[in-house]
Amino acid sequence: MDDRAAVQTRDRPWGWTWTTNSGTDIHGNPWRMTVLELVDVANGKITKKRSFYQDTALLREISLEREAALAQKAGEA
Repeated sequence: MDDRAAVQTRDRPWGWTWTTNSGTDIHGNPWRMTVLELVDVANGKITKKRSFYQDTALLREISLEREAALAQKAGEA
């Protein structure tokens, strides 16, 4: 994640964060994706968060591959 994760509210009851997540898939291939989060703020605390990912298909593929690899590894134990 980069350093743009501070919630921007400008004295409104809502705000946003804009970050870049990155990592590698189970094959070692690097990936990066932008994430925008809209938040509701009350009394200085986040009360609701809605996340929007740049590439939900890629996120799903990475998650399913990791789940399958973990299940296979658990079956070998």
